[in-house]
Amino acid sequence: MKIMSQAGDTIVEALFAIAIISLVLTAAYITANNSQNTLRDAQERDQAITLAQSEAEILNAISPQPITAHDFCLSPSNQAVLRKPQCSGMGTDNLYSVTISNVSSSRCRSPNLETYKVQVSWPSLQGGTDYVYMYYQPPNFICP
Repeated sequence: MKIMSQAGDTIVEALFAIAIISLVLTAAYITANNSQNTLRDAQERDQAITLAQSEAEILNAISPQPITAHDFCLSPSNQAVLRKPQCSGMGTDNLYSVTISNVSSSRCRSPNLETYKVQVSWPSLQGGTDYVYMYYQPPNFICP
């Protein structure tokens, strides 16, 4: 009687090794994809914050002049007040919408005592819409 020696891998061992390698590669892909989405989300949020800050800086430059418009934005090139339809497609990616609203309380309402809410919105990577809000008051704000 001849005894066979085990010289190679069986098909079950080979399939098991392929399954383990596939599992490791899938986990690596998921981790890299999540990292890329997180990075892109952070970049979009950073650009939105920069856009909101630039709108607040323009408000600061023209703060002696009260703005009576509702839901507006400001042109970075000439500081002109733009109406809402013109406030879309802003930023380097042209995917941001900016809205500035006067949110002053009635007890502090006067031309030099305004409070503005700068809102930047853009389509989220996960679906829906992301927002950044920034509030601005002119430097001479005094409210009793």
